[in-house]
Amino acid sequence: MNTNININAPFRSSTLRKKWFALDGSFSGFASFMTFVTARLRFPVMPSSASSANTLGSSSLLLPAAFGGSEAEAFDENVAEYANKVWTRDSALVAMAMKIAGVPTEEAATPIRALADVYERPENAKCMQTLIDNPNATYNDETCAPIRFDCETGNRTDPWGHMQLDAIGLFLLAVVDLGLADTYIALVKRFVLYLYAVGYWNREDRGHWEENSSNGARFSSIGCCVAGLRAAEEALRRNGDDETATVAKHASELGNAVVQDRLQDPSGPTEDWGNIRKQNGRKYDSAVCTVLFPTVAKYLRLTHEQGLSIFVHYRKLVRKQGIARYENDAYYTANFQQQLTAWREQNDGVKWPPGELMASWAVPGKEAQWTIFEPLLLSGAIAVNICSQSCFSMRRILASIEEEADGDDVKFHVHESYVFVNDELEPNDIRDLLWGIAYVRMALKLFHDKLKESKTFEEQLEQILKEEIVLTGVKPPEYANREHVSL
Repeated sequence: MNTNININAPFRSSTLRKKWFALDGSFSGFASFMTFVTARLRFPVMPSSASSANTLGSSSLLLPAAFGGSEAEAFDENVAEYANKVWTRDSALVAMAMKIAGVPTEEAATPIRALADVYERPENAKCMQTLIDNPNATYNDETCAPIRFDCETGNRTDPWGHMQLDAIGLFLLAVVDLGLADTYIALVKRFVLYLYAVGYWNREDRGHWEENSSNGARFSSIGCCVAGLRAAEEALRRNGDDETATVAKHASELGNAVVQDRLQDPSGPTEDWGNIRKQNGRKYDSAVCTVLFPTVAKYLRLTHEQGLSIFVHYRKLVRKQGIARYENDAYYTANFQQQLTAWREQNDGVKWPPGELMASWAVPGKEAQWTIFEPLLLSGAIAVNICSQSCFSMRRILASIEEEADGDDVKFHVHESYVFVNDELEPNDIRDLLWGIAYVRMALKLFHDKLKESKTFEEQLEQILKEEIVLTGVKPPEYANREHVSL
């Protein structure tokens, strides 16, 4: 099978380029390389008490989306907002990724424990219980379970598009994965009953991109909920609640039927099937890659063939320096920031234009190129045993990292995406989001462990490195004569 994946990504860091070409493909060589990279890549140190939480720029134990303090203020207002807000999705993925990267489970669980306490507050428990007691009650952004909070107070932030079922499923999964289910078993039960009551497998949803609600359930949201429900079933049975465990099992089966049906599509699973039926939606969406997150893939029980179908999907969106969210994506399209600034000046500082107007700004072929997906693809490739894809994903992950002088040394940064400014790709002004850093650390660790256990994998990496050096010589790599990767 040929995936038609363009890998012409030049290294942004000259230091990493030199280090990559110095590798010999061996486990010991990569272990040394991983140590070098991770020592220079900022990574969240999880607080174990309120007094140590300031390492994340917050006095609480909740996990903001980005580092706070003066560094956040040096960038645009989005970075400052990320440093002051807590997204349930980000917290769950970062915590589970940190565990995979080798952080002790108790430490990685800190923000999930803090967020579980927030969800147990009466106002949050009430909105979920209302829908559990009356599934026909009004379900919208104001009445559903919240998924974004103020980092200092833990209060839900409104107005906001809280209808994001993937976040609920991922949080449920993280509670179990990080060993907190026994302590919060009543909360696990409430989340299970909530997902069943709202009919997550066929419920409108804003999904991974927090966009206008869909006309049908989103594939990535359903997959995350199935994984969370399967994990919850195990925890509930262990705690003697067979009745709720049976609900979790039935609810997961309903969602899994949808997942399996969409995985049968020969062109890859569709994220938003409701819009496709109406002929006004998009066929390819990188949110699908969320199900390749190792813990999600584990509970979804993805097979090698199903992994391949997702890679078929992904090949439509791969770009030179990252991966597009979807074709003709207007968010951070070419010269997006200039248009947004001008619009805000004309509209008294209103933050966002109407969706239809912003969609009109899209420049075909000039979508933002995001860095967060390649680590997911590497993780999924290892999980379903697609070795060559994981090697090339590692190469692309490293190529997207920027370096900054740090005395006689360097430090590395992970930008959210690369955007077109006057037809040139530049890193956007949002960098070192916690999930971006955690994903890279997770990918490095998984790649390291795979090399350690598999001689075949080691030999394949060695061959790929040799081929790349032959193709590029000693010049800075542009990879103009290598357009395809065969799996």
